[in-house]
Amino acid sequence: MTTVTKQIHFDMKARRKVAMPGPAPEPVAPMGRIPRVSKLMALAIRFDQMLFEGKAPTSPNSPAWPTSPSRA
Repeated sequence: MTTVTKQIHFDMKARRKVAMPGPAPEPVAPMGRIPRVSKLMALAIRFDQMLFEGKAPTSPNSPAWPTSPSRA
């Protein structure tokens, strides 16, 4: 009697499980959403740096202050 030993893993191909040769690949951590507070904090730090460097207007009445058209 002959025994053959192989290492396989199962993978999904075209909606069906398929035996693939070799060990299973390392699982990849899923990309999660960045919390809103983190985005706002990054924006605040960036704006603070712009104020420090003098690249951002300091007053909302300044002509350089970005405005958007009204939605009326």
